[in-house]
Amino acid sequence: MEKTNYTEENNYCRYSWAKSLTSTLGPNEAMEKLYNSTKDWINVPDMIMNYEDEENIGISNGGYLGIKKIDNLTKILTKSSATSVNNIVIDTIEKPLKARLPGKKEILDTECKTSMGSCPVWLVENLKYYSVTNDKYSINNNNETYQSIHGYWLLPSFNGNNQCAYSVSKFGRLESHDHNNDKNFSGIRPVITVPISDLE
Repeated sequence: MEKTNYTEENNYCRYSWAKSLTSTLGPNEAMEKLYNSTKDWINVPDMIMNYEDEENIGISNGGYLGIKKIDNLTKILTKSSATSVNNIVIDTIEKPLKARLPGKKEILDTECKTSMGSCPVWLVENLKYYSVTNDKYSINNNNETYQSIHGYWLLPSFNGNNQCAYSVSKFGRLESHDHNNDKNFSGIRPVITVPISDLE
């Protein structure tokens, strides 16, 4: 499998979740970056993505509707069921989606919590952990604020604030981030689908 350098932008890997102040547009920038980084991967099955924003099901104020496959195009849908105003198409029949962002339930099922350093190590390895005495997740051993991977975005928005979305943070925990705050921009980590038959 081809490897992608997720720290290619000055080793910072800080991408916005959305291109707008409102998360009703969904994770269009993060998904666009992920798509462009993985679309040429080989030996990874194509993914048909149908996702409803798990954090905002039944909630009218805030969040986006989901990501749906429509006419061989995977599009981010707003609450009004229209494609986002940025018209981000993250998949075409010629270049199928290879990966997606993780979901919140998937992260919680690994026993990742909101407390400091509570996520399993494999979920937070290569993230910058700020504790001087317990630097187990650090990509380096100094305390340079931006010389690090700040975490990675998840698919769901945060229903308590239109400007926030969920992520696994640099502190090794599940939390919500302001996706327009430059200091809190996060990276991307791919979730791929592998048939059980391929593992046998």
